Amino acid sequence: MTMIDGRKNRKDFMSIVYETYKDFAENTSIHGLKYTVKRGIVLYEKIFWILVVLVGLSGAGYMTMLFWGRYRSNPTRTSILTAYAPNTAVPFPAVTICNINRIMANQVDDFIKRLVMQEDQEEIVRRAFPQLLSFTSMSVRNYNMTELNILQAVLSENDYTDISLIMRKITQPCEEMLVKCMWQFKTVPCGQLFDDTFTTDGPCCSFNYIREYKDTSRKPIYTPFNGFNSGLQVLLDPNVQPVQYSSLHSSGLKVMVHNPWDYPGSGSIYKIVSAGRQSYLQVSASKIVCSEDIRRLSVGQRQCAYSEEVSLKYFRLYSDTNCLTECEERYLHQKCGCVPFYFPFSTRKVCNITSIPCLDESIGSTLVNITKACNCPSQCEDIFYSVLSSTASLGHKDASPTSSFL
Repeated sequence: MTMIDGRKNRKDFMSIVYETYKDFAENTSIHGLKYTVKRGIVLYEKIFWILVVLVGLSGAGYMTMLFWGRYRSNPTRTSILTAYAPNTAVPFPAVTICNINRIMANQVDDFIKRLVMQEDQEEIVRRAFPQLLSFTSMSVRNYNMTELNILQAVLSENDYTDISLIMRKITQPCEEMLVKCMWQFKTVPCGQLFDDTFTTDGPCCSFNYIREYKDTSRKPIYTPFNGFNSGLQVLLDPNVQPVQYSSLHSSGLKVMVHNPWDYPGSGSIYKIVSAGRQSYLQVSASKIVCSEDIRRLSVGQRQCAYSEEVSLKYFRLYSDTNCLTECEERYLHQKCGCVPFYFPFSTRKVCNITSIPCLDESIGSTLVNITKACNCPSQCEDIFYSVLSSTASLGHKDASPTSSFL
């Protein structure tokens, strides 16, 4: 019968561990570690260096935990695949053009002539029409509700109950503003390129904007070409008038550049085009794509969503812009019981003129509350457009002094 001394085995094991550590400490390049085993050093020095090593190891462990926590919270990495992708990799951006003068005095006069009203109401109605600017610019608060109520009553008596139709009648139509259009070296009728749209700036004209919100058949336009002449060229007539009804108190055009699937709202990139000038807009695009490894992460880990993972009520494709737009629509309906006319996708009741005070009060707090109340994650894959602009004197032979050439 063989007896094994466990204490001796443990002693041999500890001796092996110590000799291994001693050999490592004497030969390692880690500063201070050799002083913990070096002969000829007094005890308190060894204790000091042991404490230094332990503090260093603790700090390294703490840093490791920090890096691990950072990785767990954001386990993705962004890198540039190429800076020379072809133009066909991204769609040509949507271009939405709005007249800064949102209410045209001459069209208001024409519209008033068609209304049946009492003689003493005509002057009140004439003063009330420009106040409809408050619908699209809540920074303009000089409205008189007594006059607006009379205007609403006159419009109702004349069977004008659709505020979007009324706004179209008192703003510049696209066929008048768009004089001449060129696309990819060819002259094309502007009506074939642009659609009438509603934005937070009122009635506008949009190119390559997928406004059929649930239509899966319409696709955005792509172009393989580069350069000024190959893009979109538009001769514009803003119809500058002596009286301007604009929140900017100036004349000209607002040009928004945005994703073809995104609602052209306050978040869109825009440039102001002056009347009587030739403006050049240089558009650059960046596309973010994700690997399949990112898709396998949870939404909480990647902190973004793919378009097919989130369903919107009105828009076919998810984007944080469209999500925030729908959230604003819901918020205004909860507050006022109706939605502004510039949300044409909505199936809810459209606000009339008497709702302007409620919209004024609610929209002022929307920007503050909307990001807190809405669950609109960023997109994992997205396209971003950037715009550089320059201007020159207008020398086009077909242009009038009040025109703007884009």
